[in-house]
Amino acid sequence: MAITLLFGTETGNAEECAEELNDAIDELGIPCRVVDMEDYAHDQLNQEQMLVVITSTYGNGDPPANAEDLLEHLQEQRPPLPGTPFAVCGLGDRTYARFCQCGKDFDALLEELGGQRQIDRVDCDADYEMFFSEFKENLLNHLRTNKARYDGPVGTAPAKRAHAEHFSAKRPFLGTLTAKRRLNPGSTTGDTWHYEVDLGGSNLDWAPGDSFGVIPTNDPAEVAEVLKAAGLNGTETVVLKDQSFTLEHALTHRLCLQRISADLLRRFAALQGPAMEAVSAGTEAEYTANRHVLDGLTDHPLLGIGPQNLVKVLRSLAPRLYSVASAQEHDASGVAFCVATTRFALGERAVKGVASCWLEERVQVGDKVPLYRVENRSFRNPAPEVPAILIGPGTGIAPFRGFLQQRKTAGGKSWLFFGHRNQAVDYLYKEELEAWLTDGTLDKLSLAWSRDQGAKVYVQDRIREHGAELWQWLAQGGQVFVCGDAKGMAPGVHAALVQIVQEHGGQSDGQAYWDQAEESGRYHKDVY
Repeated sequence: MAITLLFGTETGNAEECAEELNDAIDELGIPCRVVDMEDYAHDQLNQEQMLVVITSTYGNGDPPANAEDLLEHLQEQRPPLPGTPFAVCGLGDRTYARFCQCGKDFDALLEELGGQRQIDRVDCDADYEMFFSEFKENLLNHLRTNKARYDGPVGTAPAKRAHAEHFSAKRPFLGTLTAKRRLNPGSTTGDTWHYEVDLGGSNLDWAPGDSFGVIPTNDPAEVAEVLKAAGLNGTETVVLKDQSFTLEHALTHRLCLQRISADLLRRFAALQGPAMEAVSAGTEAEYTANRHVLDGLTDHPLLGIGPQNLVKVLRSLAPRLYSVASAQEHDASGVAFCVATTRFALGERAVKGVASCWLEERVQVGDKVPLYRVENRSFRNPAPEVPAILIGPGTGIAPFRGFLQQRKTAGGKSWLFFGHRNQAVDYLYKEELEAWLTDGTLDKLSLAWSRDQGAKVYVQDRIREHGAELWQWLAQGGQVFVCGDAKGMAPGVHAALVQIVQEHGGQSDGQAYWDQAEESGRYHKDVY
């Protein structure tokens, strides 16, 4: 066999990268194959002419679910791989301390077991395309130089286990929506909804801190606009991953109509227009960040592209991950989510969030919701004897609703920091939170309303106000959990926590304190 491209993924990004790389290698005339890590037969490792690993990282450095078995096999069985050529690309998010840790683990293990690294590992940040392009070009240059080495037949990859009880993005469980209600009627910040999905018959175990990948469908109106812009009618037959669909079905259920892929950008850039100008100026990232597929098609009509070529240059429709907002022991058959509906303007055009608007506008009670669990073992409710400091403004409240359901029964000191814009309309789960404060489930509840007074007040301001008492909780072994916005909230909260340990804890280096706390499992972040 020649080159095997193994991917580990929760949302499909690593698989997309593997497929893109496969197409590029195929153009070189070198045989290769793309294999899901959970389908890979471990006994083939020492037969590979080259292994390319592309994997995301989940939680605090954990492997995605489909990569767990292979990583564990390498760690525990330690199969000898003398001289096996390999290359690794990791996908991650620099807001996490163990950035791209799964890729780093595969890279180190393959070398320890005797493999020979062919190009340097590349660690891709959240906007991964630019970083992955670097990895792809480095690998392609290596393959061009050493083409004669990789000329064997493509191998096979028999599934090493049945998937009947394993749910994933490819094999989701069809839950039933049993309840939906808006949590903030009258709010000007946008709609936030509480959803409950019955998981009866799935045999799934889950806990607060976990997420579920929800697989949406695209808005029919947006599908119609894309078809019109491409000069197609939707009845054409297309093939995706060896399956045939009508083009309309593929655009509705399988393909992303919002983010412009690298392949589609290249198509646009070959025509006179804004994309060519962006590529010439080196501002491709800005161009794609500010336009969706429909905008690109409007700027650069691809009439005559043909249905199969259109689907080839579109990304796959990715699942959306939503934090669990309930405890399984509170409702054994169902799981709850707290979801803010996304709507925004892109230029003069209104844009809807794919999954959040699908849930709010088109999924009704009784309808099926395809979903699968994504475990996050590094974000778990601490033992009752450990004080829990929970910081979750906005929809970041989701896992802490589940934490508090558990702590109502198990006990333990709990302090919640919650914030939003206006107390009158944005106080999510108000009745439950105040009931928990009354019955002692919550020892303290600190609230921050950013628009109820002249000066904006955020949760990090409340953290500073209570710095002395918060330090006492930390000195008693308290653990800190942060959930919510990664760009604004999380850095602000972190800066406040650094300040507290320096001012009230007498620590000369607050950053070092929290680095050590994160490493030892006393500081947990689930930010997005």
